[in-house]
Amino acid sequence: MRPKQIYFTEQHMDNLISALKSERKIVQKRVLKCIYWALIQSEYKIKLDPGKMVVLMQFVESVIEAAENAT
Repeated sequence: MRPKQIYFTEQHMDNLISALKSERKIVQKRVLKCIYWALIQSEYKIKLDPGKMVVLMQFVESVIEAAENAT
């Protein structure tokens, strides 16, 4: 089995959420890619603080809504 190349812990979430709030779309896109790859490779279960989960879900929903409106 290969070692995991990308992973994050609950302590990283504050930084990830801050990066997602960036005005630069390229930063948002790269952070979302890292989160995606970390989640599909992860051996670890992360239990997020409910407040962080709400903020993260709101951001993801706004990105999805913006993408749907752009097409």
